[in-house]
Amino acid sequence: MSVRRKRRDLNDINSALKDARRYLRYRIRSKNELGSYLKKRGYPEEIIESVLKKLEDEGILDDEKFAYLYTLDSIRLKFKGPRIVKKELKELGVDEKIVQEAIMRALNELDLVEILSFYSRKLENLDKRGLRNYLYSRGFEQEQVEKIEELLRSGGE
Repeated sequence: MSVRRKRRDLNDINSALKDARRYLRYRIRSKNELGSYLKKRGYPEEIIESVLKKLEDEGILDDEKFAYLYTLDSIRLKFKGPRIVKKELKELGVDEKIVQEAIMRALNELDLVEILSFYSRKLENLDKRGLRNYLYSRGFEQEQVEKIEELLRSGGE
């Protein structure tokens, strides 16, 4: 005995909202990401726009919050620098201004010493040139690389 699924109506906004909410259940998404997902599912543009507007009005879909949280997680948990985070957010369709604000806000709030403590073993085993190359490859800028080097030399004080 098989369970029959209801065929979704591509012109029904409730069906599109249900798909959108299911997609958002796993992680926060950008407006562009969600719009692309709904388009792949076959929904017409006017339904997609209605769904995006409704979710924005409800506060569920917010590119500023998405960019900020994505930046925090990327720097804190994945040790990615601002350059890589900026590139990834642009690829996810977030506006340049929102990306810049999110990165500045996250960098102001994050404690670099705390983050470095998680990665100190790996970083301490690198010579100065290796450390710089590693940090540049992770997307950190010159100013941040110098700050990290200083923190490592001073023992994180």
